[in-house]
Amino acid sequence: MLPRDSHNTLNYRLQPGLKRARAPGRSARYRLRPTVRPAPLPGLLLLIAASLALAGCGGSRSSGSTKTVTNTVTVTQSTAGTGSSTAVAGQTTAAGAQNLVVTNAIRSQLLAAGAALHRLPVSDYTGLVKGTTYYALDPATGDHWAGAALIPSKSSQKAQIGNQDDGAYLVYRRTGSGPWKAWDAGIPGNSNFTCAVTPPASVLNVWNWAPGTCHPRSGD
Repeated sequence: MLPRDSHNTLNYRLQPGLKRARAPGRSARYRLRPTVRPAPLPGLLLLIAASLALAGCGGSRSSGSTKTVTNTVTVTQSTAGTGSSTAVAGQTTAAGAQNLVVTNAIRSQLLAAGAALHRLPVSDYTGLVKGTTYYALDPATGDHWAGAALIPSKSSQKAQIGNQDDGAYLVYRRTGSGPWKAWDAGIPGNSNFTCAVTPPASVLNVWNWAPGTCHPRSGD
């Protein structure tokens, strides 16, 4: 039987479903059982859940570093030197003709071939007219082509006469490593002159000469 000490720290209550039982000649008694209060678990569980959530966030951070790769495309434009007074050396047309640099050696060869055409010594000429010399390669045939005007010596009347009209300008061709051969090409820009030989269309194009001609345009 439970003690009747009124200072007992346990709380009691009537067990549900039980009724008072009265024994004959005795006062009514109650069957009591201690009431156990549950611990305040919800607050503790919330605290634990919050701690786990913070730990999860910290663990999900990546310790690796992010590397950014940038591809840079650099475009370089180069300009070739001048192959002649009127065209850019190294210039190539769609057909493949290539404008070439007129070196001093090429100038000497053209001067000698032009003098031979007029059957005069090289000494009857002092050089090539500035700004009128052209030089190109036709890869389709391997031939080199050139155009030039000779400067007659003031002391050579024959050279001065030979430079008039048909001989005012010359066109040249060299096959392989052979010598240059020259032809009279008439006065530049003169459409009435009949060319003995005409450079290929690709060469005329890279020199900016009129189609079907053998000399520069008038004023070039």
